[in-house]
Amino acid sequence: MMKTGQRRSPPPCHLFSVEGVLVCTEIAEKSAGRTLINQLHALRASVISSLGRWIWFIATVAGPLKLPTKSTWEDYRLFINDLTKDIAANSVQLVPSLWGNEAGVLSGRLCNRAVTIADSPARVETGEFARDGDWLKAISLLMLTVWKCRSADLKALHDLRCSVPMWYSDYEGLYCRTG
Repeated sequence: MMKTGQRRSPPPCHLFSVEGVLVCTEIAEKSAGRTLINQLHALRASVISSLGRWIWFIATVAGPLKLPTKSTWEDYRLFINDLTKDIAANSVQLVPSLWGNEAGVLSGRLCNRAVTIADSPARVETGEFARDGDWLKAISLLMLTVWKCRSADLKALHDLRCSVPMWYSDYEGLYCRTG
């Protein structure tokens, strides 16, 4: 994470094409996370105004068991709410790290040149997060039994502008709700 007063430079877009940036360091503290979200939003505005290049950011948020104090789902929703309260940061997407690789998979799917830029990560054209039925059953069981995560918890996180796992009854696989 950036230190206070440290200046972010825009990515060298004249050297390569940058569509999105994935921040892998997990946000685990509210104040530092709010600062990062605002810095990414300002960096996006700077890149757009100086280079005319639209860019998005994905910031990874530590899951409830990885916060400094392990959290219940209710505590985690409050953490996310406090993290995002009164911040309007277009194209800065928060992805909770519920099992570890969601942000990387999502960013890879969004950078897939085989599909239109208008395709959202919840659409089937970009492909699923995961398709292996046994793996999906294991994740579902883990989320329900160990983490006590319910669909209502995922919906609450989505309503707080996070990208979270989702599924369709008529398509195989696990997808990602847009944040």
